[in-house]
Amino acid sequence: MRRALILVLLLLLTAGMAEAHRMFVGHRMTLEIFAIYDDGEPARNADIAIYRLNATTQDYDLYEAGVTDSQGIYMMTLPGKGTGQWRYAISGHGHAEEGFIGISSERPSSPDGKLLTLAILPLALIAWRVKKR
Repeated sequence: MRRALILVLLLLLTAGMAEAHRMFVGHRMTLEIFAIYDDGEPARNADIAIYRLNATTQDYDLYEAGVTDSQGIYMMTLPGKGTGQWRYAISGHGHAEEGFIGISSERPSSPDGKLLTLAILPLALIAWRVKKR
């Protein structure tokens, strides 16, 4: 039983150690903004301006301007991976709205499986000893 436990522990600690060839992945970020009025009608032909935060000046510089389609939708592809701080301003028929979008390239934090395994091991050993008695 002890040998089996040691074998399982070794297998868990070495899990995930594999080598493979490298993969490169690209992606494009498409921004779709839709606007409707409070009565449910789409904001057709509304003026829209997209701004990108300038890291040097901390001002939002105009990136693109246009109008919404017949459904009240405006679509554009962001440059590169689309990262950065964005602001949009939309107006039509006496109404105006603005919003902000932040896109980060940082990887979200996630717990490391090996650390989780190491945290569980003492509990498994305690349970095994209690069961053995």
